[in-house]
Amino acid sequence: MQKVWAGLAPSKCDICKAELSTEFFDFRVPSCGQWANGCPACFKRQGGRLGTGLGQKYIKQDGKFIKVGG
Repeated sequence: MQKVWAGLAPSKCDICKAELSTEFFDFRVPSCGQWANGCPACFKRQGGRLGTGLGQKYIKQDGKFIKVGG
């Protein structure tokens, strides 16, 4: 069963404000412990990781953001 982002999907990265049109990460920022919806570049730059309690990756398919990792 696919897991789909519930509610309104984020439109901009919480960190750099880049547009999130095809994929995004919902992740805990290790340096501060806060959660962010971020672009792939910020996820990597901030040291994000996928997994329970760490982060998830979503990609857009058929107009919905589907969880593909984490």
